[in-house]
Amino acid sequence: MNRWYLQSVPERDKALMLAVIVVLADLAAVAVWLAWGRWIERPSAIMVFLPFMVVAPGVCCFAAGAAGIFRFRRFPTDCGAYHLWLGTTPWTPKHRTPFGPWHPVLKDLIPLGILGLVAAVHVGLIAWFQSQSMYAGVPHDMRIIDSALCAMMAPLVVFLATWIGTAYLFVAWQWNWSIYVPVLGLGVLAHLLFWVSETVFVTVLLVLVVCGVFAVWKRLFTVLNRLNESTFTNLTVTPIGGTSSPVFELLSPRGYKSKAVQFLELLRSKSLAVGILLLVWLTIFPWKSEMLLLLAISGLVFAMVRLAIVADRHSSHLSLAARWGTRRLIVPEYDKIFLPPLYMVITSWTLLVLGYFKVVSLSVACPLSIIVPLMIGIVWNPDFERWSLTTPVAYFLRGNVQQSRK
Repeated sequence: MNRWYLQSVPERDKALMLAVIVVLADLAAVAVWLAWGRWIERPSAIMVFLPFMVVAPGVCCFAAGAAGIFRFRRFPTDCGAYHLWLGTTPWTPKHRTPFGPWHPVLKDLIPLGILGLVAAVHVGLIAWFQSQSMYAGVPHDMRIIDSALCAMMAPLVVFLATWIGTAYLFVAWQWNWSIYVPVLGLGVLAHLLFWVSETVFVTVLLVLVVCGVFAVWKRLFTVLNRLNESTFTNLTVTPIGGTSSPVFELLSPRGYKSKAVQFLELLRSKSLAVGILLLVWLTIFPWKSEMLLLLAISGLVFAMVRLAIVADRHSSHLSLAARWGTRRLIVPEYDKIFLPPLYMVITSWTLLVLGYFKVVSLSVACPLSIIVPLMIGIVWNPDFERWSLTTPVAYFLRGNVQQSRK
């Protein structure tokens, strides 16, 4: 193994520590067997040292998974300093990365093969002792061989699975649709499970997994191709402390806007996609009349959460007592914030009542009692910048001043 490859392998100290754990577990298994194993009946003798023998296969799989995560950490854009430095060099995706490979390579078969061999020996011994103690005189050579082969392949499978999973999480962080599409696909597959056989279902699932892995692979290379461009375009000046002062947010033309409100406005442009996703998943479950009360409470909770998100730190300039004293029970410019939650509760409870009296089927009324109110809460929003001008900001300023004095 050359120096370039060894940069993407965990340190020797960690590998030595795992090797010591395996050796100590094996020594403990031998000691327990010599101390008590010979005086226990043969069918139950394996249970004496079995907890110690399974340590080695578990450690091998853990090491393979940790190596998969560590390998993807060598991806250039997964580390800010590495990304910035590499973007200033003549490096291109056609060349190998300077600090070791970031993806699986053929040389990985050597350490993974060693881990697989250690796991296969231990699992093979467990299968052999089990066949000798429980089925004395009956040949079980094929069973032992199958167990050993599965254990030998386990570290490789775990390594690839963890690397793919880590790469997918990185792609999902960069590209939001990479989360939406698999979740929607799983919902569609769940519907197909009721109409097709298990063989067809597994085949379709494997095809989708392969397509997903290919898409992640292509997306990673797309990110690498744009590395030099994004190095200078994504450089931004971060304020002291990582965030800007709330006073400047309040005095700016945009005003204060919480992250929850920003997320709600982001969902507004994707409301159709969110509705389709909810429709696919909520129509899978068999709805019963016992769930109507829980759904009614859920509709009320959704409305209250939606009101709390928008009205965060934006209270009315007139309290209830002031409204009664000034005979202004309704302040239209501010109170329009209460209309979407009100319609959310009304539509949810109306659909549930129709489902309870069998006017509409429960399989239709129950999913719609969740989807329709959520769509109202996402789509029907007032102009936040204009509406926030009707609310005072003194409460927010006082809160921050008190925090700064502590």
